[in-house]
Amino acid sequence: MNILFHVGSGNTDRPSRWWGVCVHFSNLARSFESLGHECVLQVHPKAVSANIFHRFELSEVAKDSQCNPDVVFTWNGISPGDKAIIDLHPNAIPVYAELGFFDHYETVYFDFSGTNSRSMNLLEDIDKEFNGLDEEIFNRVKRKYAKYQLINDYEYVFVPLQDNLDTQITKYSPFNNMTEFMDWVLDVTKFMGPEVKIVYKQHPMAPTPIKADPRLIEVKDDVHHYLENANFVIGCNSSVLFECLLYHNRIITAGIGLTSRPLNEEDRKAYIIHCYKKQIHQTKLGDPNYIKETWMYKELLKKV
Repeated sequence: MNILFHVGSGNTDRPSRWWGVCVHFSNLARSFESLGHECVLQVHPKAVSANIFHRFELSEVAKDSQCNPDVVFTWNGISPGDKAIIDLHPNAIPVYAELGFFDHYETVYFDFSGTNSRSMNLLEDIDKEFNGLDEEIFNRVKRKYAKYQLINDYEYVFVPLQDNLDTQITKYSPFNNMTEFMDWVLDVTKFMGPEVKIVYKQHPMAPTPIKADPRLIEVKDDVHHYLENANFVIGCNSSVLFECLLYHNRIITAGIGLTSRPLNEEDRKAYIIHCYKKQIHQTKLGDPNYIKETWMYKELLKKV
């Protein structure tokens, strides 16, 4: 296979943010090269990392690559450069990467349809006949995240807020910002009555102005102190909503995301296991022996 890894070329909004992608894709390119494949990175000059793969093309704009790729890896496919590089190579198989489902900032997952609302996980079949090892995966993840519940004496919905600049808001949400979103939450929860509180947590790096309301209670602790006991968890496709599936499926997603898939109680656990098996720890991206056994690599070989 000839493989092109796209790293920020064609993106004008803070292209240096793709520096971390350069690290991950460089490590993955080394693994693919060790497995016998030709790899090249196309990198925005401001996204170059210290460990960059030895074969690379520097370009501020997305351009047709001389490697004539059979496969194009890109990061989530949302940014202008990501879309352009896919359009420039219509005969190549696109592979979309995104941060993982659990241990969010330490893992990645790959998808052949897209990420978030375009993810193949929303539509593909889930194996519900999981074995004892699968059960242990679920229990181990839940033990890692679960925390004692801080609210036990009143009913509430829990709302994790996000950064207004997050693509989950700018691309996949019906709201322009979190202020609009919270106004909507206050409106749609009126039928629950004044005794049901709206417990919310601000995004730590991007607090949102919230209008006063007697039902609102702001908290600052880990979100897992509030997920299990909540009547509902309401959000805009955040990773918190997916983590909430560890406890229940009482989730309201504003927009389309990974938790938009209808899930009964049996499906919920199977979906967690299904997605968990697809993610790869970032420290394993440079290990060819590990990569060749992953779902992503085996699926890619079927498609080429």
